[in-house]
Amino acid sequence: METRSIIKEFKYDFPLEKVWSAVTVNEELIHWLADKVTGRPKLGGTFSWTWNLGPEGELTSTGIYKKIVPFQELILQWQDHPAGDIELKLEFEKDGDSTVLKLTNSGYPIGEKFDHWIEAASEGWDEESMHLLQYLRKN
Repeated sequence: METRSIIKEFKYDFPLEKVWSAVTVNEELIHWLADKVTGRPKLGGTFSWTWNLGPEGELTSTGIYKKIVPFQELILQWQDHPAGDIELKLEFEKDGDSTVLKLTNSGYPIGEKFDHWIEAASEGWDEESMHLLQYLRKN
């Protein structure tokens, strides 16, 4: 089946170690990504991210860690995404005193009924990148 991907690149004027920690440590993720995070990064291990949506209740997304190369790459595979087998690949690259984070969110099926999923994910990652930047600036 043919699929579509979202590819984005963000540059943060912070050291690689700080950005890696913000993206992989549950106690940091809850300050910028989700309201509740479970599951530590471990190859084959599971994770869940929960968002409190107010009157709409909670939304929880679960998956597994497919690949972990410390300070270089992290790949997560969703187990319960309504659009199917969705994967998130995060690549970290040191750029002087800054860090480049390349995000590839892939596996979105081609077809009109899946357009809203890829559009929402693209907008969501732009918003989350701003949350990450704000978190890095404060901490």
